[in-house]
Amino acid sequence: MPISTKHGYLNALRGLLASLALVAAVGVLGCAPAQDDAGDDSNVTTDADRSDADAADSEADAAPTDDAAPTDGDSADGAPSADGGPTDDGGEPAPPDADGGAAAATSGPDVGELIKQLESDDAAARRAAIDELGKLRSDAKDAVDALVTAVGDEDPEIRWRAARTLGAIGAEAKQAAAALSALLENDDVKTRAYAIYALGEIGDASEATIKAIIARAVDEDAMVRKAALSALHKIKPPRELTIPLMVGTLNDADHAVVTRALHSMAEMGQDAVPALVEALGNEKAAYWSCLVLAEIGANNTAGDAAPLAVEGLTKTVSSEDPEVRMQALLALGEFGPAAKSAAPTAIKALESDEFDGARFAATFALGKFGDTAAVAPLEKAFESEDAFQKLLAAQALARLEPDNEEFVKQAATQMAESLASEDPAVRAAAARGLAEFSGSSEITAPALEKAVADAEPEVILNAMDAFVALGAKAVPRITRGLSNEKLRGYAIRILARIGPEAKEAAPAIIEALKSDDGSDPRFRAELQFALGSIGSDDVTAMPELVESLASDNEQVRNSACFALGHIGPAASEAVAPLHKNLESEDKFLALISVWSLLKIQPGDKDLAEQAVPMLVTGLSWDNEMVRIQSAKALGELGAAAKGAVPDLEKAKGGEALKAAVDEALKKIQG
Repeated sequence: MPISTKHGYLNALRGLLASLALVAAVGVLGCAPAQDDAGDDSNVTTDADRSDADAADSEADAAPTDDAAPTDGDSADGAPSADGGPTDDGGEPAPPDADGGAAAATSGPDVGELIKQLESDDAAARRAAIDELGKLRSDAKDAVDALVTAVGDEDPEIRWRAARTLGAIGAEAKQAAAALSALLENDDVKTRAYAIYALGEIGDASEATIKAIIARAVDEDAMVRKAALSALHKIKPPRELTIPLMVGTLNDADHAVVTRALHSMAEMGQDAVPALVEALGNEKAAYWSCLVLAEIGANNTAGDAAPLAVEGLTKTVSSEDPEVRMQALLALGEFGPAAKSAAPTAIKALESDEFDGARFAATFALGKFGDTAAVAPLEKAFESEDAFQKLLAAQALARLEPDNEEFVKQAATQMAESLASEDPAVRAAAARGLAEFSGSSEITAPALEKAVADAEPEVILNAMDAFVALGAKAVPRITRGLSNEKLRGYAIRILARIGPEAKEAAPAIIEALKSDDGSDPRFRAELQFALGSIGSDDVTAMPELVESLASDNEQVRNSACFALGHIGPAASEAVAPLHKNLESEDKFLALISVWSLLKIQPGDKDLAEQAVPMLVTGLSWDNEMVRIQSAKALGELGAAAKGAVPDLEKAKGGEALKAAVDEALKKIQG
């Protein structure tokens, strides 16, 4: 999830600083996510209203959905898809033999035959030759010139496969560097990503190549950004070259892209810390380094390098640049108790720094360190006439002493009152902060209900997060929102994210589904998805769900399958149309239909036999959620899915997929 959306409360702090014109860049790097897909402002269910947290919170139990664009960083290990290419979910490019195919290539055609095959008029034959050469790695060095020609092919798949194979050949392909560098401006994402991958594997450290790779570190595509950072890590060019180039690139890039680029850097975690700490000593790079270190601290991925990061950031708090001081303090706060040694420095900043932003950041940090020595200075800060300082101090005190009822109630009250602020950034900070005080729902719930009706997107998103955190306590109020045309889109998404704890809302959701006039298929799809998410087995929804299976809208059809699967055996009325879907040309509809049928007809051996190969195809789907749910479904089949074991063992993806695969293998293998 991007830096700009992961920590809503901290982001609102940065947003306020920007609104006060204290810093120029923080307002973009720390506010609400870019509204790239906004559309009509009057439509309360646009893509722009959906935060990354929606996908994250529903990941564990959601059915496969093919229409959700994957977020940055969904696949941490950059695994290839079934055809040896990269995933489209943020992973890095991988070598052609990442699935263990290299050994098999030793008995294939020789290099000379494969070079001849590259001249074929048959694109499939050329692709096959390129992949075979890649499996030979450095033994295919005689094919470099032919592959350089291939990277100029008009077929994008030929281009990226040729680039990938040049990377597999490695240092022996150095003469390809110029041709590969030229591909970095190509319109095709895989072509750019694999060209960068190849340059990293070849190890070309020329200034021209390094400059070209760094320019791609802010590419709009996650896979390309990760490839660029990985290539730089492998090439290890001198920092006196990379730091000025990287700073210049970040300063000149589009702000939304910069946010994503910083997140990609942060994903390097512990490995990135030494270089980032060194960069803190460069006045032009310190600001950016603080932002990346903050994300690493928040993700708890600094590992053994955490003390080094804390030491470097603590020293940076003495910077002459007030914006750098502020960012260093924010970053220290994200390291939490691991940065407790910085408490005296933060207290000094709170009490004496002339820059408002630095004092605000110090307050935030002191609330995260867990050092009760900060209580007295924070109590003094709470007496401030500055509304934002007062709000921050109240929350920091409640964090420091969560068992202190006076502090917790004081903070909740302050947050609720701050929702009336004229400043949208203060309202956003208050809405997000209220999520921490679920125990004070009598104070927070009415305030959050008002926040969801706010005109500012960030206030709305933060309020939605807070309602989700309230869980079952929020359900009655949220359910009422289904009858409000302006609020119903937010209400149904919140209920879906709350999940099974929102099951009492099922009758209201079904009533909304029954009264749907078909004018807004997206809202109908969200109603059905919410029914599945909360695990409703209420059969009164059956007529509407079965009707939706025949809809012209794919989201409506898919979400109906999802909801029917959660009804289970009682949804027998849907068996016939679902079976019909298995023959659909829409492969995803067929996949989610068989998923649903397995829930409705558990133990049906014929169905299980038909389902296994379909679910195996799901393991290589581009969207990782589809791969996860396919693995889970195979696991539920037990020994009947024994034939899928090799495919499960090859499945590549992030930690969630790995956990699903491990569990499935246990169930299948006993």
